[in-house]
Amino acid sequence: MKRCVGFFIFLMIRGFVSAQDPQADTLQRQFSRYQSGTLQEKLFVHTDKTFYLAGETVWFKVYAVDASFHKPLAVSSISYIEILNKDLRPVVQSKIALVNGSGNGSVTLPGFLISGNYIFRAYTSWMKNFSPDFYYEQIIHVVNTMKGAAGLPSPVPAASIRFFPEGGTGVAGLPEKMAFKATAGNGRGLDCTGFIVNQHNDTLTSFQSLHNGMGHFEFSPEKNITCYALVRLGDSLIKEKLPDAAEQGMVMSVTDDETGKCKITVRATPDFNNTRVYLFAQTRQVIKNVQAGLIRDGMASFRIDKKDLGDGISTFTLFNQYRQPVCERLVFKRPVEKLLIRATTDQAVYNSRKPVTINLATLNAEGQPLAGNCSLSVFMTDSLQPVPEQSILSWLFLSSDLKGRIETPEYYFTDTG
Repeated sequence: MKRCVGFFIFLMIRGFVSAQDPQADTLQRQFSRYQSGTLQEKLFVHTDKTFYLAGETVWFKVYAVDASFHKPLAVSSISYIEILNKDLRPVVQSKIALVNGSGNGSVTLPGFLISGNYIFRAYTSWMKNFSPDFYYEQIIHVVNTMKGAAGLPSPVPAASIRFFPEGGTGVAGLPEKMAFKATAGNGRGLDCTGFIVNQHNDTLTSFQSLHNGMGHFEFSPEKNITCYALVRLGDSLIKEKLPDAAEQGMVMSVTDDETGKCKITVRATPDFNNTRVYLFAQTRQVIKNVQAGLIRDGMASFRIDKKDLGDGISTFTLFNQYRQPVCERLVFKRPVEKLLIRATTDQAVYNSRKPVTINLATLNAEGQPLAGNCSLSVFMTDSLQPVPEQSILSWLFLSSDLKGRIETPEYYFTDTG
């Protein structure tokens, strides 16, 4: 998971544990001390489209914001633009000036590029101090009508499935939620069905993907019992071993209750009874909630109002009595405050070569005028150039805070339940 480090740390008093708990206070101080001198940027680049012919010009606008609050950030004066080939070697490089957190420019795709997918990447000098996972990346498609793809096609990897115990690690004898993701050889999600069996081929439970090959099921690992998943992936049937469960430890489960709160349930093996645990909630490195609890009869529970969490990805981390992290869980909250953009044209139908006048208005959720910094691209949508899946909203609040690429990110910003 990407760590987005904030320069400003707001300690929200409501919902925090009282200052009478020295361990919780220490956690807050350590976290604040770690963040106090560190600033991190995010970049988003709006390109005019995502499908190009070799020799065409790529037009774009760069937005620079702070990683915690997504406000325009005028720290860097230059952004670096690269287009990488399949070997991750740059075929185009350029520098773009940034003024008050934004800049615009263009690059020309060389005529010698072969047809294929390329990575459009952007970063600043300051961002080099952190992992390249923070760099902005977007896939663009290039077609060269004079050249095809060079060499023999690379072998396509087989379909696969991975399993992820909620909270990080399973513990024998403790019920848990097991998430999974099935992917085709091209990395796209693949719908699947399957069964969980033990080493004696006894069926324990079944599962089915919900969206893009992802889903979850309830599962309780047992000591000295090895479990496998028998999965139907397309036309193939595979057998995959589930992650090993620890003999001792804690597991954490997060669910929604009917009052609009997140219920966090901690289960632990008997050796952790009557010990204190601490729940630490933060959104992009801004502290939102810190609570202390006591494990009784193998359980402890916490509740956090979703209204107290920031929009986008929040992290719930469980610490033991020694302030060591033992479980971690990500929670996504759809952004509530959105900028509404209204675009109107002066005519409904135009003749060729006739100028088009477009009026833009930016409004808040109540319909009141609100200042905005925007960019506009116009292109023909067809089988080669669809509407891009990624937007500045999905990038800032979702994709930029997770490793890897998110398939159909706009899906998570609709009312899907």
